[in-house]
Amino acid sequence: AAAAAAAAAGAAIIAETTPTLVYLPFRAMAETTRMLFAYGNIPYRDEAIWGMVFHERRKSMEFPWGKTPVLKIPGFRTVAQSGALARYAAKQAGVYPQDPIACAMSDSIYELAQELCTINPLVNCFVGHQFHAIRADYFKNVLPPALIQLEIELTR
Repeated sequence: AAAAAAAAAGAAIIAETTPTLVYLPFRAMAETTRMLFAYGNIPYRDEAIWGMVFHERRKSMEFPWGKTPVLKIPGFRTVAQSGALARYAAKQAGVYPQDPIACAMSDSIYELAQELCTINPLVNCFVGHQFHAIRADYFKNVLPPALIQLEIELTR
């Protein structure tokens, strides 16, 4: 009985200190944060919200800027914007650079990836002719020049 009580108390402490990532039931804008938490073995709760639950919580001003993803950090506050969440997770995982110049380069590559995430609607939303047209444009006109430029920047 004492061991069970100690385990329950430990679980309560972890719950009180574990951040909660709140997002829609998609990978999309929260996936980088999830991957960084996983890589660093950082405990977090992943809360998917949708429909009226999302609408009501947004209406109550729970989400800074009225959007998700957000990270609810116990004892602090709720932080918004996927880039801020990814940088937080990278720092927690010990993979964010210390050097300001390396930080700027890392952030630059991250922002390129954010621009390239226009593929998200292609994967998650479009079907039929619209899917094929958008896919063709993305893989012909959007991704190839970005990858060429990325290679140039990484080899400078």
